[in-house]
Amino acid sequence: MPPPADVRVCGGRIYEAVNDGDVQTVLAMYPKQPFNWANRTGTVVFDVSADSGGSHAAWPEFWITNRPIPAPQGTVSGGQYPDIEDGFGFALSDDSCGGDQGKTGVSTISVVRNYVGEDMPIENKDCITDGSAAAGLLNHFEVRLAQDSVWIYGSDAGSSNVRLIAEAHNLNLPFTQGLVWMEDVHYNASKGQGNQTIHTFAWDNLGFDGPKTYRDLSFDVPDANQPSGDAVNLGYQLTSSGRSFAVNGVQWTPWGQNNPTGAIVTLNWFALDDSVPSVRVNSGPWIASPWPFSDGQHTMWRSIAVPISLADVSNGGSNVIEMTYPTSTVVSNVNLIVIAGSPVP
Repeated sequence: MPPPADVRVCGGRIYEAVNDGDVQTVLAMYPKQPFNWANRTGTVVFDVSADSGGSHAAWPEFWITNRPIPAPQGTVSGGQYPDIEDGFGFALSDDSCGGDQGKTGVSTISVVRNYVGEDMPIENKDCITDGSAAAGLLNHFEVRLAQDSVWIYGSDAGSSNVRLIAEAHNLNLPFTQGLVWMEDVHYNASKGQGNQTIHTFAWDNLGFDGPKTYRDLSFDVPDANQPSGDAVNLGYQLTSSGRSFAVNGVQWTPWGQNNPTGAIVTLNWFALDDSVPSVRVNSGPWIASPWPFSDGQHTMWRSIAVPISLADVSNGGSNVIEMTYPTSTVVSNVNLIVIAGSPVP
């Protein structure tokens, strides 16, 4: 189904389907509350139907990033380049774990530091049986993360009994608090086994421990949703003439002794060179971001989070985001995010 019907909640679970169209794709979702593991080993849990057809198919990934950059997938050896500043993640694309194609394992564990990704040495411990979204058989995962080490536990499909399946050390994480992401990643599955070009993953029971931090408030620019044959174009053309986007319903209430600490505009754009869209909000100053990436890759979608002054954001009613680009590109997934806009319930 085309967006927005590609993501649905049914029976308390999230089902999301992707047709990669013979290219590389990422579908990513995150809760707005940060996870903090400073001076401790924190735990994140989630369920997913882990049934990857391999690293040239579809697979689920788990990420934690320092900022809410859209579609942050950054596994170095997975075929996609990191758009995130700082992050940690792992991929579940081992489709023949222990030589058994009915079992899944951790294929990569990666750390991104200042936009530079590194695959870490993995100690693989065990394999788990493949999950199934169609049959409702999910795998349960527990990620135990410290500043320098991670231990990943997983269960067989349909079971809640976890066992250690992988660990990595000497992570040297550059941050102690971040946003948790669930991701569906495709790498042109038609070139692999071919049976996961269109694929569905089911997710459930995402949670984490630790201090109650805050919640960000995110206000979206609606997708363009322009039909194009059998597809739907979600993005908008952007040129040097500029374009404006209305963001409605922006509102927050000061909570306790706290107020929002800042704001950002997040977006994807198709990068043909080292240019980044310039952004301003409500006729505030233009913000021209330098090219932050170190991989030298263009002619591809990139993601960025542009900090803006909270004073430029109107609390209540409509806000206007303006963008320009030196030549011509397409932008999508535009959001205005108020950092620490709300307490945790």
